[in-house]
Amino acid sequence: MDDTAELASLLNGLSVSDLGHGDPVVGVNLLACMACTLANLAPDDGSVIHPDGSPARVGSSLLVTGGAISGRVVDEIVAEVSHRQNNLISHLESYSGWLDRNKGRPGIYPEPTREHADSSVNLIGETQSVCGDISTGHVGSWRRVLEQLPHQSVEQIGKKPKFMVSVGGRKDIESQLNRLRTNNPLVHLGASKPEDLSKYSEVGAALLEGRYPLDDGVRTVKGNILITDPMHMLTAAARIADDRTAWLGQLLWLTDRDTGPDVPTVEHGPAQPSTVRLEQRFREALGRVMTYRFNLPDLPPLVLFCDTRKAMARWSAFLREMEPRLPGITGAARNLLTSLVLGIGLMATKASRITLTGIEAMSRFLVRRMANLRTAILHAGDLARRREQITRIFHKLGAGPMNPRKLCCDLKIAAAERDGALQWLEQAGLVHRLPDAWERREGVRLSFTDCTLPFLEV
Repeated sequence: MDDTAELASLLNGLSVSDLGHGDPVVGVNLLACMACTLANLAPDDGSVIHPDGSPARVGSSLLVTGGAISGRVVDEIVAEVSHRQNNLISHLESYSGWLDRNKGRPGIYPEPTREHADSSVNLIGETQSVCGDISTGHVGSWRRVLEQLPHQSVEQIGKKPKFMVSVGGRKDIESQLNRLRTNNPLVHLGASKPEDLSKYSEVGAALLEGRYPLDDGVRTVKGNILITDPMHMLTAAARIADDRTAWLGQLLWLTDRDTGPDVPTVEHGPAQPSTVRLEQRFREALGRVMTYRFNLPDLPPLVLFCDTRKAMARWSAFLREMEPRLPGITGAARNLLTSLVLGIGLMATKASRITLTGIEAMSRFLVRRMANLRTAILHAGDLARRREQITRIFHKLGAGPMNPRKLCCDLKIAAAERDGALQWLEQAGLVHRLPDAWERREGVRLSFTDCTLPFLEV
């Protein structure tokens, strides 16, 4: 499936060319992180819906590795979420202090209404009444208790004001997981040495699987995780894989390394009517999404701008195909497509010309890059040898058609290695088979980054 045109059109419509400061791979990865962050912070309690009212599941945990992409993620995403969270906490502390100073002084400030703060009292009261809910009785009342999140008073928000937890260095992650907002927190982990990724394993896996206990253990929480790995600690951790690094397979890996496939060339079309940079559109969308976590009674639900259910069937089939190369990817990336749809939809303008097929192409592109990164990490030596064999045979065939036996003699490679390299070149459309020889196609160029084929099957 050739996604080049669809992906190029999507990136052009969003004006992603300058997002990575001249590096298109960083730009695409940063766009994915922005979109997933918006989805990760959205309330995952049925508040994100399709146009027909059916719920859509969003949220995708990420590991970004490499100095360029990690730095941009910290600057444009982590810092922005932290800024808003710190503002909230500062305002709440000031308000609480003001109330304490003015207790017993009538007329200075009206008492806050308790119309919404008492929604839990009213709902539980229905279950204890004679009839329960007027139309559905006690069964309906208790069902609403299970499904309806209580409205939050200022005091309740002040007790649990944290959207994001950021942990790095020697900080104990468990001590930071307190006073969290209802629904999924975003947990940012910084990796500065290989053992960091192992140290986070037990808590990280529990958060991803929704079994991390909060407070006195009565409530559990499912978190979305964002790991920044500027020094490529993932490489060392993956090469010494054990049961403490297995949880990393539950995240989608994004890298700025040259592992391919490469970002398609973006055609610079006419100037977009909107001159607002994508970073600013992300900030505006971020404030909107975080507001939903207060569960305000007058907010309409977040709605996906298109129905993704048929696309999700195609997405699931693609992930199943990739599972042999990426064990666990069907779980790790199950909500990636809907997360990108929601996040990109919140950042896009009417002139962006966003299509669902374009977002599907971007989703497949990200997973293929992860597969190539995993191969590059785990099989670096075999991969280098395979690249060399493919390159030598490609250049040898530049002199004209050649018999397979002569290729082995001239290049001094084994028949199995020769056949594997020729098969890769044939699938990439660079050579074709003659009755008793192989021939290079005219006008073709060998590029490992432009090709979606794996160099080494694992």
